[in-house]
Amino acid sequence: MTTAARPSLTPGIRPAKNMQGSPTPLSVLGPQVYTERQKIRQQFETGTSARETLRALCELADRNVQQIFGDLLRVHDREPQGLCLLALGGYGRRMLFPYSDLDLLFLLGNERVEQESRPLISEFSRTLWDIGFRVSSAGRTLEECKRIEEDNASKKTMQSSIWHCWIADS
Repeated sequence: MTTAARPSLTPGIRPAKNMQGSPTPLSVLGPQVYTERQKIRQQFETGTSARETLRALCELADRNVQQIFGDLLRVHDREPQGLCLLALGGYGRRMLFPYSDLDLLFLLGNERVEQESRPLISEFSRTLWDIGFRVSSAGRTLEECKRIEEDNASKKTMQSSIWHCWIADS
């Protein structure tokens, strides 16, 4: 299994607050994402390579995942101790096709962290969905991940697809 932290996401640094000190509203994020997707599509249609298009789509997702995750941690006044967000599948391999979903895994240090993180994870997934990302997310404790069955091919495939990781730790 190969894992690496995405260089664009700096662990331990919370996003800056906007002027009012609250997260960027969906009324701003949604149109920004739509406009950026249209720009990427237009560039592809006028000759940008497929590789560059996939990279641009991943960067768009990265920016939004990072911003929303950081904003929600701040709004929920949640210390991110014991919480790691992993990008899996095509997104994790930086091959995010235009209609692909974001496969995300919340790796949770223990059951207490899992319980405390449920509202944040729900709101995070909903917010990404509301601004136009298809999201497939799951939350697993370290113990659950250790119990992956040897003969479960789909879980082995998922495990080998983990590529990028955001560690939220202050």
